[in-house]
Amino acid sequence: MQKDSAIPTSIYGKAWANFRKWFYAAWLIYETVFRFYDYAHSTYTFTLEQTDRFGSLTSEVLATSSGLLCFLICAFFLTVPTTYLIFTFFEDREFIQNPNIQKLRYYL
Repeated sequence: MQKDSAIPTSIYGKAWANFRKWFYAAWLIYETVFRFYDYAHSTYTFTLEQTDRFGSLTSEVLATSSGLLCFLICAFFLTVPTTYLIFTFFEDREFIQNPNIQKLRYYL
């Protein structure tokens, strides 16, 4: 049986092939920023509610720094590497030699 080597055109048109490598990475950044902001805000409000344990000023400083630190850790260690991998996945055709990944890329 002969395998058909012709790649069908996308239903979104020719421009989609160039657009998708930026779209998926940008969408990931957009989604994770809102999720990480929610985590950081929850950390901030929880720490701010501990005023009776730490005092007013200490609680405010700890709440601000822990919320900011939570957001930066999530963004740096999760969003940045994953966005780079997604961009590289669509940019480089020889990045992954696994035939299952190549089939997945064919449909994206």
